[in-house]
Amino acid sequence: MHVKVNVGDPKLLLKYCSKPCNIILKCKHKCSGTCSECIQCRFHKRCAEKCAQPLVCNHECVTPCRESCKPCTRTCEMRCAHSKCKKKCGAPCTPCKQMCERQCKHLKCTCPCGLICDVEPCTQRCTKLLKCGHVCVGFCGDPCPPLCRTCDYEKLTEIFFGNEGEEDAVFVLLKDCGHVLESTGLESWMNEAQDLIQFKRCPKCSTNITTTQRFSDFVKRSIQDVSNAKWMTYGTHEDNEEFRGRLRRTLHLSINSRNPIFEDKSNTLSRAFSKLLKRLEPERERRSQPINKIELKAIESKIQVLSYIVNCFKREYNTPKNDDPSTLLLNLILDILMRSEDHITNQEIDDLELEIKRLQKAVQFDLIRKSSAFIPACKSNEEVKALSLDIETVVFGHKKYSDDLDRTLLTQLKELALKLECSLSINEEDRVQIVKAMGFPRGHWYKCPNGHPYCIADCGGAMEESKCFCGEAIGGTRHRLLGTNQLATEMDGATSSAWPGPLH
Repeated sequence: MHVKVNVGDPKLLLKYCSKPCNIILKCKHKCSGTCSECIQCRFHKRCAEKCAQPLVCNHECVTPCRESCKPCTRTCEMRCAHSKCKKKCGAPCTPCKQMCERQCKHLKCTCPCGLICDVEPCTQRCTKLLKCGHVCVGFCGDPCPPLCRTCDYEKLTEIFFGNEGEEDAVFVLLKDCGHVLESTGLESWMNEAQDLIQFKRCPKCSTNITTTQRFSDFVKRSIQDVSNAKWMTYGTHEDNEEFRGRLRRTLHLSINSRNPIFEDKSNTLSRAFSKLLKRLEPERERRSQPINKIELKAIESKIQVLSYIVNCFKREYNTPKNDDPSTLLLNLILDILMRSEDHITNQEIDDLELEIKRLQKAVQFDLIRKSSAFIPACKSNEEVKALSLDIETVVFGHKKYSDDLDRTLLTQLKELALKLECSLSINEEDRVQIVKAMGFPRGHWYKCPNGHPYCIADCGGAMEESKCFCGEAIGGTRHRLLGTNQLATEMDGATSSAWPGPLH
């Protein structure tokens, strides 16, 4: 379908322009929007690149774009001899309190199932007879492997680790997938990459090992490490509820203030505040509304944006008027901000920061144009008329805003206000800096010598030393990580640290 457009009308040209944007976004992906969809690079279309990176639980991330992986929504696969975890995979598992079932005639564990065993697995050979009448090829206390050294010799001794054909080889049945593997090779496999924060998997089929009692200590350590990583990324229930309450109080203080903006409940600003408040309610329509730290940080960023906007109008108008040109810009900003209630990308934050600066100048320009001296001066003074037109072209134009344009515009507004002898209430100390909502980009996760994860904020470079909960030193100084610490590649797929310099 072809649309005829008046080439002299830039608004219509922008509306129908189908030229690809192709700008490289903050997430390092190419923007898939068009000039029209991205409003001439002012607000980019959300990145829809498939993430497909493995989450800490080993499941593939289904959230578009790696910038903000959300907690895994699949059913948790963790189970023990007593029960199966009923939580979503993204939530930390609750340790089982039943007594551990590791026991045989040689030893017995006295710890609860959810804790590390106080005895090692039995290393004595099993003396039970299989249905065929031959001796079991497994360990005492383990489930007997279904393969016989005599009856199933070729299948049992098929080379995988290399020791399968040895006469004294002992085998282990992995209950999770049914594979029978030679014990020394399997134990070496389990001991590899002990510092990685991930679940142990069958070397043949990659099924998570969760119910094989011989390796339950590996499983428990993995669950503990993965749970710690989940707490750090998504927050604990108690911390999130405290954060939720703090944000609700902030919104209530704004809404219940005497600011005239909130007297009209139908205006776009009031509706935005109300939407966020509803999302922060513990229950909605008699159903609980769970919320994690990433979503709360996104809402915090949105509240900060709304506060900047309220302050813009509070100083001058008390409330935005529908016929003010700056109100059109306000509505555009709110449309982008409220694309979703509890999600915002770092790209959107960067775009919003620039457009809020534009809005601040637009409000000031509206104020100048409403002064009694403006219209007469434009009619009688060509310099004032030209200066006003230059400001209007930028502040209400469609081109992408920038810090350079902002500085130029501020100078022009001051000059115009001086010529008209009217006031200008721009505080040069004001800085629009919205907190990043999506946690950290790649390269901020590290781990201590024992493999416990931690993250470094800001630039991602180590600037101070601290202690891990296990007692090991973590962090570093002068952007150099301690030599005993490593980048936690398995946390976010990063191949290098966020800090561009040397790691150690």
